[in-house]
Amino acid sequence: MALPHPSVIRSWYGTIDGNPGFTVKASKALKLRVEQQRVAEGKVYCNLTLDEMSIRK
Repeated sequence: MALPHPSVIRSWYGTIDGNPGFTVKASKALKLRVEQQRVAEGKVYCNLTLDEMSIRK
């Protein structure tokens, strides 16, 4: 698998909201993916794992 060039990754991270929490955009993307999979195969298996970390100020 070929990885993207570092400049591409930097441009991706330049547009990401770095606030803590689960974003509405991520929730909508997950919902859309589940709906597409349900239509295609009828079954959906999902594992959402969250972890916490301390943020120093």
